[in-house]
Amino acid sequence: MTDSVLSLWLRLLALNLEGERDPAHPLAVLRDEWLWQSEVASVGFMDARLDQVASEPATKASVVAAIERLLDELSRHHGKLAGPTLNLLGFRGVSWTGDFEAKDLIEVGNAFLALIAGKIDSEANSTEFMPGCR
Repeated sequence: MTDSVLSLWLRLLALNLEGERDPAHPLAVLRDEWLWQSEVASVGFMDARLDQVASEPATKASVVAAIERLLDELSRHHGKLAGPTLNLLGFRGVSWTGDFEAKDLIEVGNAFLALIAGKIDSEANSTEFMPGCR
């Protein structure tokens, strides 16, 4: 998965996470972290903190619900997300010049669900399966 795909996924996922007003609440911290990391489509390292998500039942339930909500919206979209629309999401230093396949984000979302559920056990440096890059 390229960093731009993960950046887009994290940004959309953060925007679909249920609101939490207390800035110290784990969901608010997670949302802020995802928004910050996704803002610049950082190259080389992004940490979605899925180990933390999977270890806290309430956080896990909220994140899984957000992923399922986002996947539902993406599956109903049938096709592509317009590049100019994606540019409205507040990325810095990144400009989406073309449309983006919704199916690639669906693949990333399903991989996130599998990771959270403990169904993927490969190492982080594995490139055998890179969701969103087929």
